[in-house]
Amino acid sequence: MNLRAVSWVLGCVMLLLAVFLLVPAMVSAWYGESSSMWACVASALLSAGAGAVLTMRNRGATLNEEGRADYFRREGLAVVGLSWLLAALVGALPFLLSGAIPSPVDAFFEAASGFTTTGSTILESHRLDALPKGLAFWRSFTHWLGGIGIVLVFVVLFPTGGRSLFRSEVPGIAREAVQARVRDSALGLARIYVGLTVVQIALLILAGLSTFDAFVHAFGTLSTGGFSNYSSSVAWFDSWLVEAIIVVFMFLAGLNFAVYDGALRFGFRTAWRRLLQSGEFWTYTLMITGSIAVLSMVLWFWGGSNGDPSSDLPDYRHLSGALRDTSFLVVSIQTCTGRRTSTAGPSSAAPG
Repeated sequence: MNLRAVSWVLGCVMLLLAVFLLVPAMVSAWYGESSSMWACVASALLSAGAGAVLTMRNRGATLNEEGRADYFRREGLAVVGLSWLLAALVGALPFLLSGAIPSPVDAFFEAASGFTTTGSTILESHRLDALPKGLAFWRSFTHWLGGIGIVLVFVVLFPTGGRSLFRSEVPGIAREAVQARVRDSALGLARIYVGLTVVQIALLILAGLSTFDAFVHAFGTLSTGGFSNYSSSVAWFDSWLVEAIIVVFMFLAGLNFAVYDGALRFGFRTAWRRLLQSGEFWTYTLMITGSIAVLSMVLWFWGGSNGDPSSDLPDYRHLSGALRDTSFLVVSIQTCTGRRTSTAGPSSAAPG
C-alpha cells in the first residue's frame, strides 16, 4: 500500500474540513457568540496546519516515478475509513474548545454521530436547547456533510484516485460509475443534494420557520440523520405544514441516489421510466404507504385520548390526526431519520 499517497489524501481532507469549519465560525460571529466563534476558528487552524504538513511532506505521492497513477482501490478504501475517523476527531474540536462538551469522549461521540448521520446524542434536553447557535449549526452541518459524503466532496475537488473512493463511498451507482466519468457523476450527485437542500430550506422558510431553523432541519432531513436544535425536534413547531414538507424530503432522501444520477445522465423521462420499472422503488414506496394505511386505521379505531383534556394521550378521534402522526413516524423510521411528530406529546420527545 502507498502510505504516502494515503497521507497526502488525508491531508487534503483535513484542509477541506478546515474550510468547512469557517462556516459555523461565521454563524457564531453573526449571532455575537465570541466563544464558539473562536473555538471554530481555532479548530480550523489546527486542521489546516495538520493538513498542510501532510500534503506538503507527501506531495506527488499519488504518482510513481514514471508519472503513472500509484493510487488504487486499497488506498481508496483506507482513505474512506480514515477520513471518517479524522472527520470525527476534527469535528469534535469546536465542542471541546468552546466548553460546550468538555469531555473529549463525549465530543468525539457527538461529532461521529453527526458525520455518520447516526443521530444519537449525549446532550440532555436542557443542554441541547441551550447550545450556542454556531455550535448547533455545526452539529447539524456535520450531518449534512456526512450525508453527501466528505469523500464525495473530496472527489469533486481532488479527482486523483477518484474511482476507488467514489465506488467505495457512494452505494447504488457503482456500475454506472464504471462507464461515466467519476468526477462528473460526483458533481451531478452533489448538485442534486445541494439542490434538494436549497428547495427544502426555501419551503421551510415559507412555512414560517426562521432561516436558522430551516437550515438546521433541512441539513438533518436530507442527510436522514435527524439532528435538531430543539430537544423536542419537529414537535417544537407544532405545524402540519412543516411536518408535510419534512415528510416529503425524508422520502426523497431515502431513495437510491442512482435514480438521481440516472436523471442527470439520461434525462428525466428516461429516469422516470426506469424508476417506475424499479422493483426497489415500488417495494420502498409500498412498504411506506402500506404501513401508513394500517397504522392510521389502528390509531383511529383506538382513539387515543378521544378528546379527554385530562389525558396525556394524543387525540385520534379524527382520521386526519392519525394520518398526520403515522405518515411522519413511518417515513421517519423507514428512512432512519429519527424525527418526531408535533403531536406526540412532551413525554415522547427526546434529544436530537
